[in-house]
Amino acid sequence: MEDPKPVSLPQIPRTCNTCGFLGVQLDLQDGSANDLLVGVSAFRKEGGELFHGTHERVQCNAFPVCAFRARHLVSEIGAPHDAMGRTRVHDRLENNKRAKAFLERTDWTCESWFELIPGLSPQKHLEQLQMLKLEEMRQQWEAKQEETHRNWLGEQEQKHRDWLADQAEKDRKWKIDREEEQAKDQKRNEWVQLVLALASLALAILALGTVTPDAVVLKRMGWFQPVQTPILNPPVSDTPDVPVPASTAKPAQTASDSPGY
Repeated sequence: MEDPKPVSLPQIPRTCNTCGFLGVQLDLQDGSANDLLVGVSAFRKEGGELFHGTHERVQCNAFPVCAFRARHLVSEIGAPHDAMGRTRVHDRLENNKRAKAFLERTDWTCESWFELIPGLSPQKHLEQLQMLKLEEMRQQWEAKQEETHRNWLGEQEQKHRDWLADQAEKDRKWKIDREEEQAKDQKRNEWVQLVLALASLALAILALGTVTPDAVVLKRMGWFQPVQTPILNPPVSDTPDVPVPASTAKPAQTASDSPGY
């Protein structure tokens, strides 16, 4: 089954007649209402022309205007008018011919063109344009806020990644320093244990020096020399020696005096 071909809608020519801002400025002859702007379609329904007609059964002078004020239609049409833009009644036939040819021109484009919505007055078209502009501004603002939020999230994520990388680098350096410190402590402990072991061995040898045969050999080799304690001279008394009398001296015992002989 073949895919249906897209239907191309006819494009609306961008002319003043298809623009929603085209209106008719009424200048009522009785002075009851001046500068009354009505839509072209509504004005034509009452049998009016662009430069003359009736409005609510009142004869009035009229001329086409752009509600957006993009162009001065009376001047561009070439209709004779006074300083207030009013045209002469007896020129209305010629002016209507010129206006019809001008409003249907397609050889130029207007940047202020707004598609005609049937049933709406030029003022309503202006309101629609303002609403569309406000909606466009709102969408642009939301898009800008979303972009700002995305950029902020991207910056926060980048900062978080940088922080994680910095913490990882700090942890790596800390582990390296910790391992180096532990290696130094281990070497220090090994030296301390070695010194303690040697000291314990020396003390054990000293303690067993007088008992074991090895110690005897070591003694003979001169490893264990007795410590010579110096003999101090006895103190000399200041009192002179008193001789013992002979009579009081006890005679020495001889063998004959011993009992049993």
